[in-house]
Amino acid sequence: MFLNALQEENKELFLALCVHAARANGTFENDEEEMIYAYCREMSLIEHIPEDIDEVDNLIKIMKEKTSDIEKKIVVMELLGFFDLDVVNDEKKFMTKVINGLNVKPKVVDSLTCLLKDYISAYKKLYTFISE
Repeated sequence: MFLNALQEENKELFLALCVHAARANGTFENDEEEMIYAYCREMSLIEHIPEDIDEVDNLIKIMKEKTSDIEKKIVVMELLGFFDLDVVNDEKKFMTKVINGLNVKPKVVDSLTCLLKDYISAYKKLYTFISE
């Protein structure tokens, strides 16, 4: 939704973080790969899955230094969307690491989660209405 607002150098960092998000539960599913390709299109990048990526802790450290507060909110929101707001087990540990590493306040995460739920609900209603 807002990925195009990321600075160019932060777009690749976000994609690398998505690879770690996809692997958080021990697998890398086709739908996760397709989501990363969709992110590439949204950010006007060539569709690719980043290879030779940094460790997640180092990526988070770099993102913390290079991203604005707005970009941090975008990253957290998009990662929540990546997990379809269904963050469990190892994915929850991953998100906690990202949220804490980027110093995003719990109140901000709660607001992003609520707004994202509202957005998904509205989108589903629109889709259902149009499809009838």
